[in-house]
Amino acid sequence: MEFELAPAQRQIRQTVSEFVDREVIPVAAEIDATGEFPAALIEEMGELGLLGMPFPEEYGGAGLSYHAYVSCLAEISRGSGALGTIVGAHTSLAAHLLFQHGTTAQKRAYLTSLSQGEDIGAFALSEADAGSDITAMDSTVQQDGDGYRLEGTKMWVSNGTVADTVIVVAKTDPEAGRQGLSSFVVRPEEDDGYCVEGTEAKLGDRGCPTAALRFDSVYLPAGRCLGEEGDGFYQALHGLNCGRISVAARGVGIAQAALDASVAYAEQREQFDQPIGAFQSIRHKLANMDTKLQTAKMLMHRAADRKIRDEPFVKAAAQAKLHASEVSREVANQAIQVHGGYGYTTEYPVERFYRDAKLNEIYEGTSEILRNTIADRVIDCWHTLSKNRGYLLGGNSVQHTGAGHIRHCQSSLRVTLSRILGADIQSRCDQACWHGTIGATRRAPIWVFGTASTPGPGDWKISHYSVGSTEVRAGVRFRRRRRGKWIYRKNRETTHRRVRLPG
Repeated sequence: MEFELAPAQRQIRQTVSEFVDREVIPVAAEIDATGEFPAALIEEMGELGLLGMPFPEEYGGAGLSYHAYVSCLAEISRGSGALGTIVGAHTSLAAHLLFQHGTTAQKRAYLTSLSQGEDIGAFALSEADAGSDITAMDSTVQQDGDGYRLEGTKMWVSNGTVADTVIVVAKTDPEAGRQGLSSFVVRPEEDDGYCVEGTEAKLGDRGCPTAALRFDSVYLPAGRCLGEEGDGFYQALHGLNCGRISVAARGVGIAQAALDASVAYAEQREQFDQPIGAFQSIRHKLANMDTKLQTAKMLMHRAADRKIRDEPFVKAAAQAKLHASEVSREVANQAIQVHGGYGYTTEYPVERFYRDAKLNEIYEGTSEILRNTIADRVIDCWHTLSKNRGYLLGGNSVQHTGAGHIRHCQSSLRVTLSRILGADIQSRCDQACWHGTIGATRRAPIWVFGTASTPGPGDWKISHYSVGSTEVRAGVRFRRRRRGKWIYRKNRETTHRRVRLPG
């Protein structure tokens, strides 16, 4: 994983950081107190290109990597949690869904104006009876001539009162379950029947309007369906997975703000004739806060890295959001403790950090739902390894890096089955999943298991692996002995080349 930003992108992050220090932090308390949408700030951010950071320049974006985007979003959230939500909902949900699933015409018509900050985006998914279970929604879309007719209500829509483009998920086939959901582009200023029912009075995140919407027989012209009918469920999940990385960035930003405020207060607040930062109990709090913050950053960038590489990132995004959300609340809580009685007052910003941080554990997948998501994939991975693909014998960490590639992290051992079997594994494997496994410790042998459906170099196809046995019925076995000597054993059912493993 490579998290380093290019020099130009580091400069952009520095520019964003300076903008936040100069323009956002001085008015953050006022935004929280009034709850008003910071239109002037958003307009200025649009002019700076901060509302289309990860999108190509051809669609009005800045063309930044996802690492740069989440780093900048964390800086914005450091200044104001509400601004972090506004930008995240606009970019990672509405605009990103258009970028990933829209036609070229839809991107030119809607994404360009979103990326340039001329329009604000929103994503309408949840309903009163459809929160974590989105298939329980009641909103429907029916064919009406060449277009569609939308009916229903939505809740918890960030940017709902100010949005110019809203991505709405509704049922096109109520009997088809997940396959009956579809996504549509709604333009509030153009489409009659778009109604804002009201906004929520919230504990935190004030300044980002959270709206309840009603769609009274809204007519949508042809060309407003995003992708194909029936793809709405999977589009929504993909959008939420991207959104979870942005929520992780928001958590990182809030935690950074709480830590910065705590360090500054610990240095200037004196008790017993010395700064409280000299007391071990306070120093330990600061150490724990920073350690948690750094782990949250790493998980955030790990999820962004997997997304950039076009690798599955559902679990990585869930882990990043889960951890960063809890870290932001815990660090903000400790910041209040460091500030003592002052931390409980509005004279200092740490109580706002705490209120803003709590939202991270709720929206775009509650922490409970995220734990279910992570556990599902942990168990699925175990079944895949033990029953279908391989068995991890050693004690070191192993992770797959794509079809046919194995990485041994701890000892930097890298092996590809294509080298062992002399074949293009990626084009011949029946699934792009684990195609082998390595178990190794410093004093134990290195085992590489593989099977072939047909013998002969250059004509291999991976099918399955033996599990929990010292024998490989159709495979190859290598063992490393002392002084670097290799013992090669050939199974009678197959033919293999002798290969010396690196490392």
